[in-house]
Amino acid sequence: MSNNPSDPRAERLAALERDHAELTARLPAHSIPASLLLRIEALEDEIAALRAEMQRARSTERSQDAAG
Repeated sequence: MSNNPSDPRAERLAALERDHAELTARLPAHSIPASLLLRIEALEDEIAALRAEMQRARSTERSQDAAG
């Protein structure tokens, strides 16, 4: 299921990664606004949580395939 390109988790992950890339590309060399750093950190946390969820789903699918 998580390998399915229409999986909403995969679509959400791609959107989060795009947002993260856009924000990090906009980082100034100096005087980085705290709000920008907080947004980047929140995106990184959300990306990590979603990747972990997708990994758990893949592991569950493999276990079910092996058992069935």
